[in-house]
Amino acid sequence: MKGYIFHDLKECVEGENKYILLVNWETIEDHEIGFRKSDEYQEWKVLLHYIL
Repeated sequence: MKGYIFHDLKECVEGENKYILLVNWETIEDHEIGFRKSDEYQEWKVLLHYIL
């Protein structure tokens, strides 16, 4: 995705099976407009927030 630099996934030390995903972008626009308004984001969001 345009503007993507890298990501880091950290496990929560306070709760089991909880994580935080930190994604670094070149600009806010790359994240909020380029990524968040993309078709790829809609698909990714469904997968990321999947609940059993």
